[in-house]
Formats: sequence, structure tokens, C-alpha cells
Amino acid sequence: TNDSLRQRLGDLRYRNDKTDGDGIWARYTGGRFGSGDFAGRYNMYQLGYDKADNAKSTYGFAIDSGTGRSDYSFGSGKDKLWAGSLYGTWYGEGGSYTDVVARVGQFDTDIKSYGDYPDKANAKSHAYSLSVEYGKTIEVNKQAGTFIEPQVQFIAGSLGSSSYTTDRGNNVYLGGINSYIGRIGFIAGQKTPDGNDVYFKANVLKEFGGSNRDIHMLAANGENLSTSKDYADTWFELGLGANIKLGKTSHFYGDIERSFGADIQKKWQVNAGVRFEF
Repeated sequence: TNDSLRQRLGDLRYRNDKTDGDGIWARYTGGRFGSGDFAGRYNMYQLGYDKADNAKSTYGFAIDSGTGRSDYSFGSGKDKLWAGSLYGTWYGEGGSYTDVVARVGQFDTDIKSYGDYPDKANAKSHAYSLSVEYGKTIEVNKQAGTFIEPQVQFIAGSLGSSSYTTDRGNNVYLGGINSYIGRIGFIAGQKTPDGNDVYFKANVLKEFGGSNRDIHMLAANGENLSTSKDYADTWFELGLGANIKLGKTSHFYGDIERSFGADIQKKWQVNAGVRFEF
């Protein structure tokens, strides 16, 4: 669910009514990720509404619905996500912007294991996140329409703990996990005279810590297992995107990207949205 302002809303500076205009938008995000015998895929849909409070400030909310599936050597999982978010975007002088998003939601996961002792269970976890992003658009050549946009972002998130009993009577405790991700990167692109733009983006991301997750299992016969997984990592992302003017008050925006260098790779992700103003 981590994303940037351009991925969520396109470029709000293209909106026509910047003083009191309303906007409604919808977008889709989907992709695949994995490593070795582990493979996952996901689809997420968002619907949002916002209002320009003045020429420099926009406030809004969104609702999310997502599904995911993971497969590994001896099992699989199916996820459902419901979430809501509030956001504010502020534009400063000289092309700068600040974007803040607060999100709360719940994951509902069905887990199955295969082999000599197949089992299944359902787990639920609450999720929270807060994202703060800052960037500045710098015109490289005004006549040619070229620009560069350095960006920094910090995302703090938390996935709550979950306790459940499997069909075979095994008791499982999944500890909560905290996430602190920093991102630094840039966008380089070109604006066209008809109000469109295309861009290339590159980012480096780092999970700073608080990412250990404890797992405790107690079998019906008294056997137990305790382990911990550390999700700290550093990785890179590259992508291509565009903002396309569909009409006087409507825009299409989207991008594709993939990651490199992480233990679990984002093999590809596509993001596409449409925005209407009134």
C-alpha cells in the first residue's frame, strides 16, 4: 500500500479550479512479487474524493479494497484488505509540495499448508500507516518542457498481532510488526504543450528497523516452535509514468515499476488512475 503522490493522484497542479474545486478519482494497483519458491500477487482498488481549500491546499479521503494471494513450497495464503485514508497536500513556492497520508485498515488472511499434515486457519490483523512526502519540481528547460523532481518520503507503519487456532487444533501467535521506511529518489520528465507529461523515476528505499516479527506455535500434542523473522532490507525501484489530459476537467495517470536488490523482489507493478474535477 506504500505509494507516492503522483501514483495516488497524478499531478494536482494540473487541476483547473485550485481555489474551491472538488475532485473524485479512482485507481487500480496490481503486481507480482516473490523470491525462490515464494510467489505473490495482489490487486487493489481505491476510490477517493478531495476538495481544494485554496490555491495551495487540497484535503481528501479514500477507501481501499484489495486482494492478494501467495504460494510457497508447502502452502498458500489468500488476503483481503479493507482500509480508509485521509490526506492533505500543500504546495509551496518554487514548485515544492508536501503530501501527508494517514491510513487505517484490516487484513483478513486464509492460510493453508500442504504435505503429510495439511492444515488451514484464518488470521486477522489491524494495520496503520502514516506517510509524509516532500518534493520540488525544477524546470530544466522551460521551452523544451523538461523537468526534474527530487523527492524524499518517510512511511511509518504497523501491522497488529494475531492469534488463532488451526483446524488441527494448533495454537498460533503472530506478533505485531512495525515498519519504518525511508525513500529518496527523483523523477525526470518532459511536459508537452497540450498539458501532458511523461517521466522516468528512480528510488532507493530502506527499512530502518522495528521490523522483527515473532511467531509462536503450540501443537495439540504439546510440541512448540518459536521463531523470528527480520524484514529489514534496502532496495531500489525504477519506473516509467505519465499524466494525460483526457478533457478540460479529467486526467489519466499511471506508471509501471519494478524493484531490485531486496530479499523479496517486486517483479512488476502497474498503477493506473483517472481523476475528474467539478
